[in-house]
Amino acid sequence: MDSLNQVKLDTGIDMMSTERSYFLELHQLMNEVYHDLLKHKTSQDFEKEQMEWLQFFEEKSIKIWKPINESVEKNEWLGLDAQLIVYGQQADLVHERIIVLINQF
Repeated sequence: MDSLNQVKLDTGIDMMSTERSYFLELHQLMNEVYHDLLKHKTSQDFEKEQMEWLQFFEEKSIKIWKPINESVEKNEWLGLDAQLIVYGQQADLVHERIIVLINQF
């Protein structure tokens, strides 16, 4: 998935949408891994850990989107490259979480 995303980005065509799609695909994969783990783990600690991570992710996402949202409010468009970077940052966070979840198998 990672290398295919990079190949698409390397074309230079519609890079923001490519990165957004990659982030959404990773997020879906994380949910699938989490639900697979739930079948094998019955610990409330595990569920609590995931909820805490989701809260962390939400807070981090708000922080990294803040400059873009503020620019929109001021009618100062930062452009698609700024969104590309933010989606990349979100994808990195989700990718790291997937690795943590997989290592719990």
